Order: sequence, then C-alpha cells, then structure tokens
Amino acid sequence: MNIKQKAYKLIKSCDFYGVEIGLNYRQHKSYKTFYGGLWSSIVASLIAALCITQFLDCLFYLSPEIHEYTIDNGINYKLLESSTFRSILLELEDEGIVTTHHLTNDETIIDIHQFKLIGISIPTIHEDIYDVDNPIKVGKQQKIVRNVVKNQQLTIHIQMKILEYQTDSGLLWEILSTRDQLYLENVDTYYLQSDSTSLRLIFTINPIIKHVDRGYKRIYRILSITGGLVKVLMFIGKFFSKPITRLKFQISFLNQFFNFGSTKDTKSFYPLNSLAYSQKLLRMQTVRLDSIKVNPNNKELNKQPTKMIKSILKKYSQQQKQNVDQEQQVDEAIIEEQNQDVDELIAKYFQPQDIRLKLQHIQYVKYFFGFTGQLKKRIKQLRQNLQIVNQKTDIIYVFNKLQELEKLKQLLLDEDQLNLFEYIPKPNIDVIYTKQEPKNNTIIKATQAFSSFQSINEKENKSRIDNALIKMIDSNIKKYFVVSSGCISFARNTNPKSKKIKFRDV
Repeated sequence: MNIKQKAYKLIKSCDFYGVEIGLNYRQHKSYKTFYGGLWSSIVASLIAALCITQFLDCLFYLSPEIHEYTIDNGINYKLLESSTFRSILLELEDEGIVTTHHLTNDETIIDIHQFKLIGISIPTIHEDIYDVDNPIKVGKQQKIVRNVVKNQQLTIHIQMKILEYQTDSGLLWEILSTRDQLYLENVDTYYLQSDSTSLRLIFTINPIIKHVDRGYKRIYRILSITGGLVKVLMFIGKFFSKPITRLKFQISFLNQFFNFGSTKDTKSFYPLNSLAYSQKLLRMQTVRLDSIKVNPNNKELNKQPTKMIKSILKKYSQQQKQNVDQEQQVDEAIIEEQNQDVDELIAKYFQPQDIRLKLQHIQYVKYFFGFTGQLKKRIKQLRQNLQIVNQKTDIIYVFNKLQELEKLKQLLLDEDQLNLFEYIPKPNIDVIYTKQEPKNNTIIKATQAFSSFQSINEKENKSRIDNALIKMIDSNIKKYFVVSSGCISFARNTNPKSKKIKFRDV
C-alpha cells in the first residue's frame, strides 16, 4: 500500500458523517466515504482552531490594570441663610474629587459620577429634620436643602464607596496572581458654624471593592460561543455530506446484488437479473452467437483468447522439433510460459461479469443541488430497487422463503435422502484468516470455474441444471473455455510426457 492509498484510507476513516446501517444490512457499523472523511477533516480542523483561540483568549486576554486611589481636597461648601429658612448648599467646584494613578504613573482624573453613593445619614436631636420622602442627593452642582431648627447643630454624614472597574486580565493571570487588593480608608471631617446653626460634614471612603467581570460568567460565555459555533459547523458538514454519502452507499449496496444495464431503444436502466433482463437474455439465447452485434471492445475480447491460445499451440509445435534429451526441460519452460500467458489472459479478460453503476464526482454535486437531468431515471431506479431489497429483507418475507425452501427440499429429495440430509455437516467458517480476499481471487475463481466447466461438459448425460448453467455462461467466457480445453487436449495427445506436467496450482 503506497502513501497515496494510506492517505486515502486515513481520510476515509475520519468520516463522522457516515451513513448508519441498520441491522438488515450490517456488514459495517456505518458506511464511510472519502468525501465525508475530507469534509470531516476540514470541520475538525476549524473546530480545533476555534477551541485553541478561545482557550488562549481565556488565558491571555489583556494585561492587567491595577489602580491606586487617593483623596483630593478639592471640596468647597458653604452655608446659606435666609429670613424664612436655612439651607445647606454642597457645591463641587472642581471636576472631580479623586485621582487615579496607574502603574505607569500617568495621572488620570476620574469624574465624580464614577463613584457610587451608598448612603447618607443625618443624626440630629430632632427627628423631624430628616425627611424620608425627600432624601439627600450628592452630586455635581446638586443641593442639600433642609429646614434647620434654629440654635441646633446639623450633622451630615456622607459615606461613599468606590467601585474599581478593572479590565479582564485572563484566567491564567487570575490564577497566578498573588497581589492583594488595595484598600483605602480615610475620614475627613469639615466644620462650619454660623450664628445660629453649625454644620458638620463627615466624608468617609470605605475600602475599595474590586469588581471584575469574569469568573464563571466569562468561562461560561466562552464555552457557549464555542459550543454554538461547533454545532453550526457540524450542521453545515451534515447538510453537505449526508445526501452524497447516502447516495454513495445506495449505489455501493445495490451493485452487490444487481447488474445495471441499458437498452439503446428505451434508454432505461434496469438490473440485469430483473424480469426485463431475463426476457432479453431468453431472446439472445435463441439467436446465433455470430449474429449478435457487439461493440469493438467485445469484438477484440472474442478475438484475443483464440489468438493467445493459437500462439501457445504454435510454441508447442515448435518445441516438438527440439532434441529429445532436452525435451523435458523444454516442456517445463513451455508450460511455465503458457501458465504466465494464461494468468495474464485471465487477469485481463476473465473478470466478474457485472455491470456496475458508477457516477462521476460532478454528478454527485449535480445530484446535491437537484440538477439530476440524465440521472433522474437512475435515481428513480435506485429507489425502486432499494424498496425491493427492503421488502425482501423483511422478516415475514424471509420466513415465507424458508417455508418455500423446505417444501422444495421435500419435493426434490426422497425419504432416504431427507434422512441423510439432516446429518450433512455444517460448513466450516475460517475464523483465523480475515475477511479480505486474496489478490489472486479472480484467478482462483477462473481456475475453479474452468475445471468445473470441463467436468460438466464431459458428462455423457447432462441434467437439466447442467444444460441451464452452460447456457447461462457468458459467451466470451464459454468460447475461452472451449478453446482452452482443445488446447490442453492437443498438447497432451501430441506429447505423452506432457501428461505428467500439469498446470501449476494457482
């Protein structure tokens, strides 16, 4: 097996779009083709590339960013008074109150809106100062307005919590990183007192809460995307591969049971062992062999066996004129050369007489897209034959055939034969050798068929089955058998010593 055949077999074995075969046809678990294996390899490569990129994306997404926060003193406030009520205005004059320092020491200003206010409490002596329905809001250019009781102290406790939004740095960095989170705790108290009211502002920054959009959510998202794309690729492969693989299996399966031929008149395709072919074969048997029209290839096939055997006879006659002392060696050389010629003849011309249905690659593509054209009749015939096969593999049909065989056995055999028939040993099944047939299987069959033809043809009283078998043999093969038998008989009668020299066992 060369490299090309090994590669072809390897790609074919990778086909995971093979047509699953039912119990009725289970020679293999599934039928695999080179086309399906090639497409399966492409899909598998895309899936592997997708998984690798997603895995690397999960490990090395972006370089991490670590933030360090400090407090800025840019907070201005003042207390406003009027004749009717007293109000507190918290005015933020600067753009922000917090600065962010990256590891690169580049300073970036963060706006105040990036901070989340957790809660504000106003502890006072009088409960009516705190208005639940009108909560205090802290933000840029926003006011805190409350009615303040005269000669009382108002304390506003503002508590803010900073959320750190950090870019996802990848699963690998998260696993290997040993850096602790940064914490900042700082409390600043500001006092302002007027004639009648004092204001106390307390700003507290709690420890930083690191918020990273990752964990199981990111891994789950990657797996979801990967799995979804894998399903899409598998569906596309199944969509393109299944119909063609199924058609290949149907053709390969039916070629084991039917010979596909065509007539020039109707251009219809039918199995050679169907009723139409049987009628045609009956008509051909009533016509003389010489009157049958054959194509040039068949004409050459008829001439070649006769030409080959005549050359062998000529070699025999030439060798008879040789010296008697060298006659034995010459005969062995002649027989060896004759065996080689016969082997070449058998291997070239004596092939199984079946007409297989074969489609080109472009025809499979046309079938997939619906452009059947001339294939329409073939596809129709394939479906009809599959229905016949499915019907004949039905369990009820099989039991009916078994009953018919039992009746036929009782008709053909008498009572004594039936008694002996039960004790005929079962055929042996060789479990040592594999199912693979030897390379010279065609020559073995040809040799056995030739011997059987000689034995049947030499019978004085041929049975009806013997005559039917001889008639049903292909005309070219029959002509070869007849000429070969005459050749061997002539050689044995001409040279008595050659009777001891037989054709080598193939």
